[in-house]
Amino acid sequence: MCSLFTFFGLGYSLYNEAVKFNHMASRYQKGAHYERELLSILHDKGFAVIRTAGSGGGICVPDIIGIKKGQVLAFECKAWAEEPRLKPEKLKDLIEWSAKAGGLGFVAWRHDNKWEFKDARNLKDKEKPWVDMLSFFSCFV
Repeated sequence: MCSLFTFFGLGYSLYNEAVKFNHMASRYQKGAHYERELLSILHDKGFAVIRTAGSGGGICVPDIIGIKKGQVLAFECKAWAEEPRLKPEKLKDLIEWSAKAGGLGFVAWRHDNKWEFKDARNLKDKEKPWVDMLSFFSCFV
């Protein structure tokens, strides 16, 4: 494969890094797309919504915050084919942030063209099922 990378003597490793960067950007774009989708759903259901810019920052915040009639919902969004897992510190941060805000923390999972939700406090409990979108929103008037 002849490219400008080879022409300018930058070699394979820089080309490989550029490919990795493009892959990461596309993963970011996919995640951001689905976060905006959930944001729109929450808005349509009457929530005041915020999509945060917290990735990689020193202070951990949820991806999306929805507030309706004083009820605060915090979401960590994942768009993976397989059931999502969070690093223990990320899960702990989501639970603590939600408690400080007086709200509830959830992991929102986008897969197979649908959304499912699980209380962050129960994420590791395999006995607690994921809840479909209709059932989830029926709990929040």
